[in-house]
Amino acid sequence: NDVTIYSAAVGNCYAQQDMAIKPNERLDEVFPWMADSCQNPTDLLATILLATRVMEGVDNQGNLKENAYYHRILAAYQSQWDVLHEKTVTKVEANYVELDSYTCEDVVDWIASCPQDQAFICYPPFYGAAGYEAQFGKLEFFFDWTKPGYTDFGADGVLENFWKQVTDREYWLFGSKYVWPEYEQYIRGLTRTRSRSVPIYLYSSHGA
Repeated sequence: NDVTIYSAAVGNCYAQQDMAIKPNERLDEVFPWMADSCQNPTDLLATILLATRVMEGVDNQGNLKENAYYHRILAAYQSQWDVLHEKTVTKVEANYVELDSYTCEDVVDWIASCPQDQAFICYPPFYGAAGYEAQFGKLEFFFDWTKPGYTDFGADGVLENFWKQVTDREYWLFGSKYVWPEYEQYIRGLTRTRSRSVPIYLYSSHGA
């Protein structure tokens, strides 16, 4: 379960569900060389994976950045697109994992529908809703999908109440950039996405 267009593409493809994401006219207009690579779920997923890098050359209004550096980057992607896309499709197929299901839904609602005896693993956005949107939001200028609403964990008491729902289960694990005193005894590890990134604390009901 997740609520971004990127994760919806990955989840729906590996669950063999309707992708529910379609390239729109804007993609055809700005990146016609990319629009031809969305013929089936695997092709579409590979295109979206690559497009996350291409979006570095797009501004917050969905227009190409007027910058010589980004012009060179986009020109390089265009000239190598067929090769890059083919390699990405190969990786998607080689790493194929069949999911029983994928749901694009607010996790606060979704947890209520999960069986109580089911293990629950959760990584809420570490940098707030704004960071969550900025990471993949530009894709929405070029791909149509039904964007789900979701709860802002930055609102007072929301995350605290959610942790209570998570830890009310027998088996659970969650990640947070904060040390939560009431769950400090459950810290099982510490990780960073990059050497200078903020530390992410891993909390779990079980483990050393």
